[in-house]
Amino acid sequence: MLPETLAPLLAPPDSASGSMTAQIRAARIDAPSTWPQFNLTADRRSKTTVHYAFTGPHAENTAMRMSIPAAPSPTGNQQVKKIHFTSERRYPGNLVFPSAAPPDFNRDGYVDLFLWKSPLPGASIDSLIKSAESGTWPIRFGIHLYSIKKGSYEGKAKQIIESRIPITWFFSPEKGAPIRNLLFEDFNRDGFKDIAFSPNQHTFSVWLYQEGIKTKPDYQAVLPQPIIEIALHQKMDRTDPPTLVLRSESSLYILRVADTL
Repeated sequence: MLPETLAPLLAPPDSASGSMTAQIRAARIDAPSTWPQFNLTADRRSKTTVHYAFTGPHAENTAMRMSIPAAPSPTGNQQVKKIHFTSERRYPGNLVFPSAAPPDFNRDGYVDLFLWKSPLPGASIDSLIKSAESGTWPIRFGIHLYSIKKGSYEGKAKQIIESRIPITWFFSPEKGAPIRNLLFEDFNRDGFKDIAFSPNQHTFSVWLYQEGIKTKPDYQAVLPQPIIEIALHQKMDRTDPPTLVLRSESSLYILRVADTL
């Protein structure tokens, strides 16, 4: 029964008809101007907007088109605002919905992509047995940087994070991704955004974005109780390391990740 149980994992769950994931999947059949969108630059000052929607047989990839204002009409008619859309490009995995502060990992001023992908249960009996025993399933995250030279996002991921998460999380995703407590933050104060999330109920892990992302996290906090949420995420100023407060059912845990790096 395991393959039948896990087969829907390729597609982002959308049990709630009004969910953001359902809207993004449905948007694929509409004009790109109606797709969810975000500004190309981290400071939101760019005139270029990135439009995205999930595509593929199982909505397992992300389609993107950029809208760019056309040059002013030679007649000087300012009443007609024309928008030029670039050709569609597809990226492997589902885009994690951009937050209030989308990630700019390499500090070039442009928003970068953070996508997740999970494999379809295959013919490997060993992997199915392992997943059945552990209650987890593999998940892969890819970082795609924006190329100023190409005027588009790189088709090949710059960095990859491999992890395993509880199977049940695939059916109740947060912000479009089946992980918990996802955070993009500069934990070691080097000016680059790092990646943090919980790979299981008791753990909070941090991967530093440096020349390359390590196979294993640079920091891990394992709590005695399941983590419910990040109750507080605070920075006094740009140079101050972030302070996190994780909430469990009966306790609050204060983490100052920078003190251990």
